[in-house]
Amino acid sequence: ELRRIYNMLRNINLHRTDRMTMAHGLEARVLFLDTKFTKLVMSINPEEKMVDPVAVKTNSRGREKSLLREIFEGLNANGDSIP
Repeated sequence: ELRRIYNMLRNINLHRTDRMTMAHGLEARVLFLDTKFTKLVMSINPEEKMVDPVAVKTNSRGREKSLLREIFEGLNANGDSIP
């Protein structure tokens, strides 16, 4: 389902936003779609992106953003840590 929505995003959601905002005299900023980042995120196993309700209660791996936290853990290429 996500792949279908992603592939049709330009045709449906962006055009819909443009038409609806113009009809009401508004200007909306639609997010820039970085295709490399989107492909990277879509290549991650969906189970890794799911939130485990038990992990949320126990504050352990599997809570929201745990994959993102693990990616930025430690020092980066410049030797700096990311808070």
